[in-house]
Amino acid sequence: MASNEAPGAQFMAKRQKYRDGKPIFREGEASTCAYVIKEGEVELTKVGPKGLMRLAVLKTGELFGEMGLLDDSPRSASARAMGQVTLEIISREEFLTMVREDPKQAVAVMEKLVTRLRKADEMLVGKKNVSKATQPVQPALLKPQGQAVATPQPHTLPQQPRPAAPPQKPGFFSRLMGRNGPAAENATPLTVAVAELIGDEGGVQGKIIMGAFEGQEGVTVKAIKKPLKPEETGTDGITGQLAALAAKGRKMLAGTRGDILIWGALTEDKRAIRLRFLSALEDDDDRPGAFGTATALDLPLGFEGDLAGLLHAVTLAATVPRTERLVQHIRTHLPRLLDACKAVGRKPPLDLDKNGQGTMMLCFANAAAAAGWTTGNLDWFSEAQTAYQAAIRTLARSSSRYDGAVAHKQLGVVLQILGEKKQDDGLLNDAAKAFEEAQTVLTREDFPIAWANLQNRRGLLAYKMDMRDSTSTENAQLKQAITAFQGALTVYTMAETPLKWAETKHNLGQALQILGGQKRSPDLLNKAIEAGRDALEVRTRERFPLPWAATMNSLGSALFLLAKFDEQAVEELVAAAEAFQGAIDVYITHGLTKTAKIAERNLEKVERMLEARQPDAKPLGKFNWDDEDDSGITL
Repeated sequence: MASNEAPGAQFMAKRQKYRDGKPIFREGEASTCAYVIKEGEVELTKVGPKGLMRLAVLKTGELFGEMGLLDDSPRSASARAMGQVTLEIISREEFLTMVREDPKQAVAVMEKLVTRLRKADEMLVGKKNVSKATQPVQPALLKPQGQAVATPQPHTLPQQPRPAAPPQKPGFFSRLMGRNGPAAENATPLTVAVAELIGDEGGVQGKIIMGAFEGQEGVTVKAIKKPLKPEETGTDGITGQLAALAAKGRKMLAGTRGDILIWGALTEDKRAIRLRFLSALEDDDDRPGAFGTATALDLPLGFEGDLAGLLHAVTLAATVPRTERLVQHIRTHLPRLLDACKAVGRKPPLDLDKNGQGTMMLCFANAAAAAGWTTGNLDWFSEAQTAYQAAIRTLARSSSRYDGAVAHKQLGVVLQILGEKKQDDGLLNDAAKAFEEAQTVLTREDFPIAWANLQNRRGLLAYKMDMRDSTSTENAQLKQAITAFQGALTVYTMAETPLKWAETKHNLGQALQILGGQKRSPDLLNKAIEAGRDALEVRTRERFPLPWAATMNSLGSALFLLAKFDEQAVEELVAAAEAFQGAIDVYITHGLTKTAKIAERNLEKVERMLEARQPDAKPLGKFNWDDEDDSGITL
């Protein structure tokens, strides 16, 4: 750095120590923080046309890992410790604040980046002599049943196919200066597009909707002069019709470069408008407060005041952010708007019918749940719980069984979060009842993905309740969890829903591993290993480092338990050790020191058993051997 002051000196940054050869991050991983070397040296390497090349050896005081923070891209190189190294970790938010508010630091960062990039380019085209570093050993995972486990050797696994390149984002110099929205000309974080309402003669109500956003901080509003209408004929089934509507709406939205589309129609009695919300990015139907394509908000004609604030809050809650600026905008403004419109959210206008009142409560509850999810404030989840319960009571007196089922499902999600945080079995049992009620309407036949999400939720709930019940000997909850995960996997597929498929495979593997350990069943443990290996086909280290680490940790546990029941097993122990070590590397890189320590204790138990079975073998790691408990693995 050109500046005399080390980057990050003004922050109370965390420090992390690495032993010789320890990976700090790998090329292709998500960029989550930058580092300043406080002690020792760090080697940067990159895979080029001629193999792995050393880009640089950085010394005390140097900054690295900053490039990915500037353009929100994956790591462009790998970094590992040379000798004992101590690093100071600077978060993305702290780093960007630093360079934006200190011009000298910004210039120094740019100068260093230009020098490093020029040197890398010269190396890649062969203008410099480079020294090749040893590629890191990848975990030797257990092969399918009936095959021997390969003895770990230095090697690389076949590369996973890379995902299609995302739309090009602004370069890092633009992001450095704060221009990081989805459209370069859009200076505001959020763009709301409003489609023409069906039945709105003269566009009067559409103008009122737009007026609710005009002049609001951080919001641009645009009109689409045509309505979004369902197709008269075509796709059969409710799910297919909703998917076709979403595809059509996102095509309209793309023309405005908007973040969210508001669309809808006047109600049949012409006394209210029924609005729906479609985010540019597809929402996760399973997140707290998720807005489905069919979720509606009824508002009286000519609404204003608190109702306009409620519309603004619901719009924020329904938006899936695609930039960090929009995440921060939602986190800042959603709680403020909800505070201002609590009264109307809790007690909707009486001139709406029961369905309209119930859906308004449902939308307010969704927004409160989204605020809890975004801010981590449990008070908003409690607010959402009360609002969902009120919505359910009101919707029970209406004709909308679908909205009532959605309210039950979302109530279950909130109760599950509150129950786990507060360690309250009563709340967890209420969550299970809410999910069960939701499934009476959200069936596998009519709403397969929603049904599968509920199955996965019910499985997780049963699994965690079994973990909490130390007196259980029949494993009834654990067996229920396995059945629920298997049910979800009859809908989720690797091809169509890869992330949900991999998540559920991971969950299934965990449950099978626990049951297999308790039953001392190699068959169940092999099934757990198979489920974990399946999940890793999607959960690659490069694309999803933390989910990858979680699955590796679970896989290591299953391998250890399998080896524990076979006194001759060695290869399983080696594979378990490598799985735990991979998980530890990722946890440390992402600052999850407590989680890393759990995995390190697991690794110690594996290495102790491995040393007992192969006393002449070279140890795989450097640990203190004070803990003599080889009873099992901690998840």
